Amino acid sequence: MKIVLFLLMFCFANCASAANLRVFLGDTGHIEQCSFAPYSIVTIDPEHPNQLQISGVAHDFLAEVIKLTGDTIEYVRLPAVRALPNVSEGKIDLELFANPAWRTKHSEGSIYTIAYLKSYDYYVFPKDKVFRVMTFTDLVGKHVDLIRGYGYDTALMNHIGIKRSESVNEIMMLKKLSQGIVDVGVINADIYAYQTKQLGINNLVLGDLYSPPADVSMRFNAKHQEVVERFNVAIARLIKDGTLSRIGKKYGLNL
Repeated sequence: MKIVLFLLMFCFANCASAANLRVFLGDTGHIEQCSFAPYSIVTIDPEHPNQLQISGVAHDFLAEVIKLTGDTIEYVRLPAVRALPNVSEGKIDLELFANPAWRTKHSEGSIYTIAYLKSYDYYVFPKDKVFRVMTFTDLVGKHVDLIRGYGYDTALMNHIGIKRSESVNEIMMLKKLSQGIVDVGVINADIYAYQTKQLGINNLVLGDLYSPPADVSMRFNAKHQEVVERFNVAIARLIKDGTLSRIGKKYGLNL
């Protein structure tokens, strides 16, 4: 009873200051490339071809958060290269999957919620081509596949002895690895687990960590300090009561 009363008081207290938030939804121009599963999954509604079906851990969790805060949202489809500065400039209010270290070029004008996810990036290999990667010199002479538009260590990007290629998304990367087109890629562990199952790929394996685990937060334009404060309360509550964990299990994740 106390929990119910707390949630009602929390929601009612924020309704008067509720905001309509423009939320960044990644877009490459092709709907099949728009997903960032299992965090963000975008498909066309078969019964309403002009409407998108939006799901995934981040979107499902956001839906639960705004039930508590009283805010409303509208999604804006933009390529990441345009959306990232737009958050700082106030043209977009909210990015769902962010870390300050990933947004150093856009740090001014941004504020972050508390973390709600953890990101683990690993090297991924064909099972018959696995090798240790302790430093980038271990990649010399290898063909490394990366995701277009993602940020990577400058030492990796500038090393003249490493052959690099780009994929438009993780699905393309996994297919290239599975077919032996490239030697190694870098991928988020949750995306790897979800997409290899969806694609039926079983000839790949994760190797060493590419980078230390990173906290994942929601990134707001700095004008939304009050919104961030109530989001923080809601996020903490939804983590504590097991809501985030239940959402993760829908997508085969242990969060």
